[in-house]
Amino acid sequence: MKLSDQCCTREQAQRLKELGVAQKGHFLWQWEENPQKHVLTFKADPDNHAVFEQDCQAFSAAELGQMLPDYTGELGNLEIGKSETDHISMKPKKEKWWNVSYWTLSGRVERDLYIPEQKSKHLQQAATLAQTLAKMLIYLLENNLLSVSEVNERLKGQTL
Repeated sequence: MKLSDQCCTREQAQRLKELGVAQKGHFLWQWEENPQKHVLTFKADPDNHAVFEQDCQAFSAAELGQMLPDYTGELGNLEIGKSETDHISMKPKKEKWWNVSYWTLSGRVERDLYIPEQKSKHLQQAATLAQTLAKMLIYLLENNLLSVSEVNERLKGQTL
């Protein structure tokens, strides 16, 4: 698996930086002058590595997963899944993707029988797990469903 598949995209990393997510971790989208482009780099010691204005943290799937709450009263439960198979034909799909959503469980009673209903909220999909987690985190931050201070606190408590 390529390193770029294990981290959020440079555009997602830039948006998370703009939203105020702490810029500390092992992977970085770093600006290279020749040729002029961003490249994904690894920092063995994130505390002793210069980060320039045009650089942004390339959060890994593990870091992004740590930043997302597994449950909140407003959002419900976090669910992560992968879609590889067409569940009708049971054949592999050409396009595979990851799903991240929050859901709640409610239900109704009919003839003394409880019928549960799972309601999915805030579904995000992308080609890699890291990209999908980043999409969800950006969505929650942009819509004030999660505070950047909570995200940074969760990230600070993580040990990789």
